[in-house]
Amino acid sequence: MDNMDDEHDYRESLINIGQIAAASRLPTPATRRLLRANAGVQVSELANALHVTRQTIWLWESGGTEPSGSNRRRYALVLENLKGLL
Repeated sequence: MDNMDDEHDYRESLINIGQIAAASRLPTPATRRLLRANAGVQVSELANALHVTRQTIWLWESGGTEPSGSNRRRYALVLENLKGLL
């Protein structure tokens, strides 16, 4: 019985890892900018929503830097939601 429980926990862990990875995928920097702009969202609005600076958004949209950690996950989620609005 323990082996069955361990296998279930292992599979559940893999599913969670897959969901985290999927939530962290980002479109290209140019596509990020287009999604934001086409949704009518200003850089300052997005920066405020993500608790980052306008400069940070500009860097992410120009390919100067990539978001990481929780910023990456939140940004990916916002972009996915913006995509759904278009």
